[in-house]
Amino acid sequence: MVVEPTYTALGPSALRPGHPRRGGRRGLGPLVLGKPHNRWAPAPFRWDEERRARLRAELDAIYAHLYGLGREDVDYILETFPIVKRKDVGRYGTYKTKEIILSHYDRYVGMGINASEQG
Repeated sequence: MVVEPTYTALGPSALRPGHPRRGGRRGLGPLVLGKPHNRWAPAPFRWDEERRARLRAELDAIYAHLYGLGREDVDYILETFPIVKRKDVGRYGTYKTKEIILSHYDRYVGMGINASEQG
């Protein structure tokens, strides 16, 4: 779960050869877009913004549990990101990032995974 968002962390702009982190003259496009640079290299992950958002939200919920944060703490922390909130509300009409993270958080609590109780 961690490998995929990390592998594509540079973003779509890094795929162009003119990008400062372009990875040589060819750019990173052949790597990130699933075209291996040689026949022995596996095809990496394709860029999918919605999938990346879901994976990040799930990881955020996992980290919240590992740090022993309660739901109210997670809610409070997410409210300290006004730019993310403003962009979400502008794009989706709601603070979607927060809703997804809390949904994953609640799912883990429902599964009996709660690091804050394990001390």
